Amino acid sequence: MPRHKAGPAVIAHAYRWHEAQLAAAALRAAGLPAEIRDGHTGALMPHAGIALGGFRLIVPASRRDEALAMLAGLPPPRATQPLWLGCVLAFLVWWGGIGGMAGMPPMMSGLYLQGKARGPAG
Repeated sequence: MPRHKAGPAVIAHAYRWHEAQLAAAALRAAGLPAEIRDGHTGALMPHAGIALGGFRLIVPASRRDEALAMLAGLPPPRATQPLWLGCVLAFLVWWGGIGGMAGMPPMMSGLYLQGKARGPAG
């Protein structure tokens, strides 16, 4: 039976373009080929990003575990604004909304890995 070449594997998704770009750049810097899918849809319909699942990060299926392990080993992002500013903004949204968006949750953020990297066989 002929062996088929494995296609790309989705390893993560992100709801913000810059988060997908940062993850892809980290993979490329480590020598792993990575692509971002659904970039045009996210740019044309940003309001539908959550419904469509955000931007998909793909790598060759043969390098899936290596890419997942690399991304899982990255340090988590840290807050860039002072804590007091986040508290003030949260209060303003709770109190009456900013720009008529009272009761609206913040946009989803972060890089969501599709599965855990498997350890070495043994």
